[in-house]
Amino acid sequence: MDHPLLRPAHPGRPLPAQRALPQGVASLSVSSPASIALTFAGLVQKGRRDQALRNLCWIRQLDASHPYLAEEFAEIEAAIEADQKAVGLGFWAPFRHIFRNPALLRRLLIATTLFMFQNGTGIHAINYVRLRSTGIAHRALLSHFLRRARSHG
Repeated sequence: MDHPLLRPAHPGRPLPAQRALPQGVASLSVSSPASIALTFAGLVQKGRRDQALRNLCWIRQLDASHPYLAEEFAEIEAAIEADQKAVGLGFWAPFRHIFRNPALLRRLLIATTLFMFQNGTGIHAINYVRLRSTGIAHRALLSHFLRRARSHG
């Protein structure tokens, strides 16, 4: 495969596509949060039950009358109702729930502490150097995207 994005300009440097791909994905996800679709549960919570059902039908490629779809949608609604009873409504309700429950607060502190210690060890730098030296993961991912782009365009 002789594509200009797959040819390094200088040996040892990342390929142009390796530098552009993460930046492009990050800019797409951050630039327009309004374009990010709500999940089925998010739509049901916002009172947009019909749209949630249509989206679920589209994802599953089933009719709204299909028993599997009806069961899955009922489970989504039951989970939302249980969450609302246990935690409450509103943006701050989950935070209040965590800080008022000592067991949950302990779990949060353990997870946060582990995250800080993991980042303090420099594991991200080690992974970056390891992947950069092999280049296997980035090239495989890039070739996958290029193949898909060719097949769709």
